[in-house]
Order: sequence, then C-alpha cells, then structure tokens
Amino acid sequence: FMAEGVEVRQDRWVAPNGGVFKKPDGTWSADREPFDAVIIAHNGKCAERLTSKIRSPVSKLCKAAFGTKPSPSRMTLNSVYSLVVEVPAGSFASADTAHVFEDDGVLAFAANQGKKLGWAREEDQTETWTVLSTGAFGSKNKHPQEQLRGTDVEERVKNEMLAALGSALGASEPLAPLRWRLQLWGAALPLNAHVSDVPFAWDAENKIGVVGDWLSVEGGPVASIEAAFCSGDALAKHLAATPSESAGLK
Repeated sequence: FMAEGVEVRQDRWVAPNGGVFKKPDGTWSADREPFDAVIIAHNGKCAERLTSKIRSPVSKLCKAAFGTKPSPSRMTLNSVYSLVVEVPAGSFASADTAHVFEDDGVLAFAANQGKKLGWAREEDQTETWTVLSTGAFGSKNKHPQEQLRGTDVEERVKNEMLAALGSALGASEPLAPLRWRLQLWGAALPLNAHVSDVPFAWDAENKIGVVGDWLSVEGGPVASIEAAFCSGDALAKHLAATPSESAGLK
C-alpha cells in the first residue's frame, strides 16, 4: 500500500559500471531510462561502484570497507552467516523466543520464528529457528556466497552453528535438522554510521541522494530496519518540501 499510485519497477538490474550516469542536460540515465533524479538505496561494493564516477559528495559517502572493526573513513560492513533450521519441537531446554549472545565466538542471535511472528501452536511438531553468526565468524569462514551451496564450507559452517546453538540453548542431543538453509550475508550490518543533522544525504545541485540504515542523526537508530525506514522517509519528506536544498552531505 505504500507504493499505491507509484510506478514500481521490480526485478531490474542496474549495471554497477556505467549503469547510472548524469547526462549533459542535467538529467540522469539509469538502466538506459531517463530520470530527473537518482536515489541510491544501497550500500557496499555495488553502491560504491554505481557512484564511483559521479561527481557529487554522495560518492564519498558510498565508499565501503569490509571487516570486523569500523574504518575511520569509510562505512564498514561485516559478513554474517544466516542459518534457518527446522527441528523437532522441544529440542531445546530454553523456552526463549529469541536469544542474544554476548560473548559467543560463533553466534550473535537466534530466534524461534513461530513464536516471534505469532504463528506457533502448542500442537506443532516442529520449530523453525533463524540463527545469525558473529561478524568475526562470518569473516573467518567467508566464501563466495553465490557458490556456497553444496560445498565443504557450507557443511562445516552449518555444523558449527548448530553445535553452538544446541550448547547455548540446552539441546539434549546433537541437533539433526529436518530442513535447513545457510546463506552468507556478505554485506551485513554496518559497524559505523554517517551522523549528520538528517538521516540521509541529498545533493540538490546534482539531484542525487542516498538513504540507508548507516545514515543517522545523533542518538537516532542505526543498523536496523527502523533506521532504513527513517532514512528513506526523511528524504521523501525533504524532497516534497525543499528539493532545492542540499542536506546531510557533511
């Protein structure tokens, strides 16, 4: 419903190299179509490549680094493994809906999806859990995410995460999931943020902006769905009210 009345193009891929550029008349070309303005709602290597040849302050903001410690000059992303498993109901002694791991070398977060989303029933025979690794574990075991399926790395990472989960939540025996899927989130949560007077960046002269969960205000949300929504919502309101004024570039 948020896109009601708006023409939305889905399943479109814009080439990182040369897919977006400014034309001599001041308008933009994206995926070979003309536009008055461009908003980058992305981060990581793709966003950096999309903006690397664009002469605008936003190109500097889109420069990215990857690691387990924040870079002083670039937005820094870590790598996280996400494991979804279906196990027999009652596999864990813990009845928690979600668990945050403070000092675990493998796991950062785990949640019972049925309880979290409210569709779990007492008579259910199985439980579905989503488990996230730490950034350090993801970085240590990084593998090309498009080629992960069926590799020794996939099997080993899955087993290590299952063992850590069972140990942490009190499984009575080694976990043998009925179904599972492992994915490497190569450009996961940002470890730092660009903090300004607004949670977005807008270059009015060139009509290009950036939104994302790594753009925030002092004390505002960072690295979350809330932060991403607040960033996009704030830029939309700015463009509706004062599109000729730049903001968030410093």
